[in-house]
Amino acid sequence: MDNGNAYIGDAAMNFMKFLGLRKRPMIAEDYEKVFESWGKLLNSGAKELYPSHGASFSAEELSKRLTEFGVS
Repeated sequence: MDNGNAYIGDAAMNFMKFLGLRKRPMIAEDYEKVFESWGKLLNSGAKELYPSHGASFSAEELSKRLTEFGVS
């Protein structure tokens, strides 16, 4: 959206932190494609992300997770 909000569905999650998912969907056929989608979100100017599961979180937090997974 123009204000930087992005409704991202199941592209990322923000719950069940005890599983150590670090925003990744619990189930994905290809995590490389998930990370590509994250990059597109970040490059689009998204600021606040609203997943289907869990509370909203900042795009900056998603960027940190990409770095943790070794994706640049």
